Amino acid sequence: ASPWNDECGSLRAGTLISKRHIIFAKHFPLWKGVRILFVDQAGEVCPCRVAATKALEKCDIMIGSLDYEVTPNIHPAKILPEDYAKHIGDGKGLPIVTFNQREQVFLSQLFGVSTTYMSNGMPTNPSWKTFGGKIVGGDSGNPAFLLIHNEAILLYCLESGGVGCGPSVFYYRKAIQKAMDELCPGYKLEAFDFSKITNLRW
Repeated sequence: ASPWNDECGSLRAGTLISKRHIIFAKHFPLWKGVRILFVDQAGEVCPCRVAATKALEKCDIMIGSLDYEVTPNIHPAKILPEDYAKHIGDGKGLPIVTFNQREQVFLSQLFGVSTTYMSNGMPTNPSWKTFGGKIVGGDSGNPAFLLIHNEAILLYCLESGGVGCGPSVFYYRKAIQKAMDELCPGYKLEAFDFSKITNLRW
């Protein structure tokens, strides 16, 4: 998740979905020529520029290509696999982390992943409530992740406020891949492999 770009600072967030592609909100977009930064866990910065963009139809998703690949220490987000339901059912009640424009992370609970549009609710678990928060204007485009074994699974990018909601990346994965291929071919969305997890419990 990029924390900064040289046109809008911490606003208009972009999230890596391949070494050469980002995803963000169509209604709060980035554009060609914008310099966008990514940072690894050690604080090393990888700057790129947006080379081109393409909006998806009928949803608030836009894809951008970068002028070159991010460095190996920067890792794109993965998406849900085709067989996610075998492992997490409809996902209702799972803990979700959502970034805001200040790079704070809020904890919420997922309503489910079986629709075109995904949304969260405030945590009902008392131990989670301390980490909840409200999405406000300017947070659009920031990512919402399901985290499993230190890997980020991108569910959606923020479209509106409250606890957070946006169009499902899983549902629109084929349209997203098509846009990626048109902008810069040779890169694929990567699905999380649940088969590697032997002790998955919720």
